[in-house]
Amino acid sequence: MQGMVFTALSDMVIEKFGMSRWNSILQQAQLSSDGVFTSAQQYPDAELLQLVSIISDELEIPVPVLVKAFGVYLFPALYARRPKQLDQVKGVIEFLTFVEDTVHYEVKRLYPDTYLPTFEHELLPDGGLKLIYRSKRQMCALAEGLIEGAAAQFKEEVHIEQPVCVHKGGEHCEFLVRVNTKQ
Repeated sequence: MQGMVFTALSDMVIEKFGMSRWNSILQQAQLSSDGVFTSAQQYPDAELLQLVSIISDELEIPVPVLVKAFGVYLFPALYARRPKQLDQVKGVIEFLTFVEDTVHYEVKRLYPDTYLPTFEHELLPDGGLKLIYRSKRQMCALAEGLIEGAAAQFKEEVHIEQPVCVHKGGEHCEFLVRVNTKQ
């Protein structure tokens, strides 16, 4: 997994719970990287999963809740690195339609060895979006958090349903995303 994910996780824990808590988590984890991460380097997925498990136990936060909150926290860092052609995007639904062909294309161009999930999308008649997520990591809670983070970036509120999930027997995860409109 890309190092910037690890650095963002450390930033979140330090910001919300303090450096001593982060150091305690790193001591427990005993990672091969020693908890020294750089944005551009790749690290084993197992290290991230181990950190998440320890953070969840330490803070008594269920893993899905923690991972979703991390997705919300991570989005601004990812958005700051967006391709310039996305500067004109005005809303979360429009942004999500560009993830696979624009955002992931650019990430793969810069980091060819990076594994990324895939996203397929379909605009719904009511203006919403069906987003199909596939990943060997099965981190749909992170994807949901990233969607919420994207909505916050565009100052929109979204309603997200997940009618299909790999953790409930699905072959992929499916999100139905609708922007809440004020009546």
